[in-house]
Amino acid sequence: MAHTERSDVADELVAALAAQDVDRLRRCFASEIRFYAAVPSEVRPLREVTGAREVAEQLGAWFGDGDPLELDDSQHEWIADKLRISYRFRSFEEGAWHLVEQQAFCEVGEAGIEQMHLVCSGFRPL
Repeated sequence: MAHTERSDVADELVAALAAQDVDRLRRCFASEIRFYAAVPSEVRPLREVTGAREVAEQLGAWFGDGDPLELDDSQHEWIADKLRISYRFRSFEEGAWHLVEQQAFCEVGEAGIEQMHLVCSGFRPL
């Protein structure tokens, strides 16, 4: 499969996050995806999750409280054999607006994203 054909998963991932649709998000991932994340947390700054449902639920949990959740920017490009996906959202939570950005480097196969390494800015108050 060509890079351009596999890039569609980046657009779908961002659209699923923006729609806060965990089932749609799950379909972006290969069933045995390996997910690694560095997040700003004093309790658990590194996350490791395996499985499409589990990864979708983790991402969904981070963005699920935004009401509204507004896409501010997104980009994707190939860096050799890795697909870089970045997105920034404005999220209204707990009575205030926040800005959050994530950068992900993904290995993509026929069944979707097979491995994702992600780093997150955290929800920054505006």
